This record gives sequence, structure tokens and C-alpha cells, in this order.
Amino acid sequence: MRKLTDSYFKQTNISRLREELGHEMQAEERQKLLNWLYSLENFGIKLGLENMKKLLDRLGNPQEKYRTVHVAGTNGKGSVCALVASILTAEGYVTGLYTSPHFVDFEERIKINGKCISEDELVEYAGKVRGALFQIFGDNSRDMTFFEITTAIAFLYFAERNVEFAVIEVGLGGRLDATNVIVPEVAAITHIALEHTQYLGNTLTSIAFEKGGIIKKRVPVISAETRAEPLNELKRIASVNETVLEDAHRLVDIEVIEKGLGLLRFNAYGLAEYRNLMCPLWGAYQIPNIKLSIAAVEKLQQLGTYISNGAVTKGVSTVFWPGRLQLAGREMTFIFDSAHNPDAAQALAASILEVTDEKFLCVIGVLSDKNLDGIMDNLVSVSDGFICASPSSSRSRPASELVASAVRRGKIAVEAPDVGDAMRMALESARGRKVIVTGSLRTVGEAMKWWSDTYGEKLWKQE
Repeated sequence: MRKLTDSYFKQTNISRLREELGHEMQAEERQKLLNWLYSLENFGIKLGLENMKKLLDRLGNPQEKYRTVHVAGTNGKGSVCALVASILTAEGYVTGLYTSPHFVDFEERIKINGKCISEDELVEYAGKVRGALFQIFGDNSRDMTFFEITTAIAFLYFAERNVEFAVIEVGLGGRLDATNVIVPEVAAITHIALEHTQYLGNTLTSIAFEKGGIIKKRVPVISAETRAEPLNELKRIASVNETVLEDAHRLVDIEVIEKGLGLLRFNAYGLAEYRNLMCPLWGAYQIPNIKLSIAAVEKLQQLGTYISNGAVTKGVSTVFWPGRLQLAGREMTFIFDSAHNPDAAQALAASILEVTDEKFLCVIGVLSDKNLDGIMDNLVSVSDGFICASPSSSRSRPASELVASAVRRGKIAVEAPDVGDAMRMALESARGRKVIVTGSLRTVGEAMKWWSDTYGEKLWKQE
């Protein structure tokens, strides 16, 4: 038996000290890496693909290691991504999903088979991307934006985790978006509306030009857009790229059987018949998104990818996509919807009016670059009272302006110090009414965080 000498204890204590110091250094380096990543959010938007291509080339072009579906549009592109990914996962493919922005946790942006990237994995891949970035640009990491680096992290993570398919949501526009380095199996374009006009132009044609930039030569492209102005531009771009823009509404028909608050049951008819489907994404505005998703999946089938009818049924029925008419509470007291522009607010109101004439209390926070009056014009049809707050963002619109907008429309409105207080006020004053939480992703995210802190339920992720 080893003699327990003073030197033994001294050596043991030194070893423990080294181990503890090592853990502290690792934790410090880890936090520095995360701080570096999050700090890039402050440097804004810079459209263009040159730097992105350089970075991905240095990383070995991971985006070429798996098949992809690329989705652009104004409203609905996240829902389409979630639906397509859910169907592919249901078939058994290892499926990546890249979306933005997140509600609460950065890790929500990057998923495989519905599971978010872990913080440990995020640190690992952020470190790899940062190393490649410094090899190209030296210490001037500001040459690339937060979204570009986030996209590179996702692409590399998917490649090294042996993803078979990745469903990729465009961040902003399409033509010059960081995701537009992929050559997908299928491209999908949702409804187009005026948004980010300072970057994309102030007409539907100019915005369609940017969104249509994801169309690649001879790659099938499907759209759910119906209006002539953006549609004609998308068709022109498709023709230049020797492909045909196909209409999701012609490819897939949906027969609604039953609908209600939180309920959408329907039959879908495309290349196959899918009967008695139940979809958690129950809003009327989701029907074009469901059509587009099934059309995209059936296009993959035509290209030789095996996807069973059962996988379509299961994928549609089990899809998880938070913050879109998402119900919470024992009696479905709260509805979380991230409508942040007039088109989305109109879709939200229309979905509710289809199933009930009940008037809701509305918790709302809007960012300063959004059309407040356009949003409020639509919400007043389903809300008789507003609790207004400013989410914690430098881009937040003062809550007093929201109060004034509601009052001008003859509605009762009060101001809350922050989103958490607005939620508490809503809970106390609802008096049997249901509550809509809306106005921006940031507002909904902060409300979801309050919900988690209060009730222990993380609405923004699958547990």
C-alpha cells in the first residue's frame, strides 16, 4: 500500500489545482467565444456572398456534403421549413433545419431531427469557424456579419454530424443572403410582401427580384404567391434560369374538414391523397404553407427521393414550430403569434375571426422599423384592449406610441414597464378572456421566457 506522505498530499493538491484552473480557463475561453459570437449582432446587416464563399471554402465547403431545400419569402417561410424538415425526419432521414431569428435561445436556429444544437456543440463549431475566419481576415472579424458566421456554423455542424438533408431558411431577401451559396434539390418561395424596403426595394417587383435570387439554373422552384406583380417577376427569373415556376395551389389542393381554436383537420390532394390530417399549425394562413410544403416534398419524390405517404402524414401532424398561433395554458388562455408586419397581423386576425367572434386582450410590443398603424389596423378587429410594452431592444418602439395608436382606434390601452409586467397585468385583468401576445418575435420571445420562469414550460422548444 502506498505510503501517504506529505509530498503525496502536496502533489495531489497541485493536480487538483491544475484541474480546477484548467476548468476555469476552459469556462473563460468558452464565454469569450460566445461573447464574440453574440457581439457580432451589433454590427448590422451586410448583404453579399463574396466573404461567405471565402469562409466556406476555407472550411471545405460543408454545404456541399448533403442535399438541401431552400426556402425564401416574406411570411411563412419558417413554417414551410419546419413542415418539410418534419416530413423528412418522419421518413427517417437525418435532417438539419436552419432558421432565424430565435425566440429565446440562440440554439433554436440550428436543429437536427428537431433537436437544437447544444451549447457545447455551439462553442465547438463557433471556435472552428472563428479559426477559419481569422486565417482569412486576421483580427478583423468584423469583415463578416453575425448571420454569415451563424450560417457557416450551421453548415459545418450539419456536415460533421452526417446530415442527409438540410432545410435552409433565407435570412433576408435571397439573392445576396448568406444562405444563397447552396444549390438545392428544390427551392420554395412563400407569400411576398413589402418588408425591409431599405435593403430590398419598395415595390413588390423589387422584393420578388431579391427573393427570386434563390432560383438556380434548372433547379425546380415552387411558389405559393398568387398576385400578378411578384409572380411575374418570379416567372421571369425562373425562365432566365431555364426552369419553370410551379404553382403550389395547382399542385396541391386542401379540403378543410374541421377547424377551431387550435384545430385544423383536412384532406390534401397532390400526387397522392392524404386523408384526415391534423396539423398543429392551425391558422388559416398556414394552408398555403402546407400546400407549398407538400408540393416541395412531392417534387423531391419525383426527383427520386423516397418519401412515403405515411411520412407526409406523420410529418404534418407532428410538426413543431413555435410562436405561430401557439396556444398555452390549461384552458388555452394565451395565444402567442409573432406577427410583426401588417400582412402577418392580417393573417393572424383572419385566422381567429374564422373560428370565433370572441374579443381578446392583446399584449403587444413592436419594433421601430415596423408599420405600427398597419399592424394595429388589423389587430383591432379581434382585440378590445391592449397592454403595450417595449421589448428589450435598441430598435423597440416606445410603448406610449402603441397606446396612442390603439386609443386613436377607439380601444382601451395601457402601458406596461416591460413585457414581463405586461404578461402579469394580462393574467390579472383577462377576467375569462383569452390573451394574444404579438407584435414582434422579440416581444413573443420575452413573453415565452416569462412563461417559462413562471410556469416552467419552455414554449419555444421541444422538451
